[in-house]
Amino acid sequence: MPELMRRHSLTASTLAGDTKIPVPPLIFTKGQGEELVAISYLGSDLCGHVGIVHGGLLATMLDEGLARCCFAALPNRVGVTARLEIDYRK
Repeated sequence: MPELMRRHSLTASTLAGDTKIPVPPLIFTKGQGEELVAISYLGSDLCGHVGIVHGGLLATMLDEGLARCCFAALPNRVGVTARLEIDYRK
């Protein structure tokens, strides 16, 4: 990600750090967004409860993954999420 954009990125800037997101995700894609697998290491400061990643961060990661899949198909390669609904396990 270019440095100019990185400064405005929640996951690449604000949440970056040794106890948060210490390294960028490892991402594998197939075709023009047909499939995407992202492997992330998340630090202990991103827990909602001890040992459980905060649900808001999980939603953010899902949103970013979906964006990576669809951007190639968009005319300007830019888009925003209009709605993301997640039902969390109780």
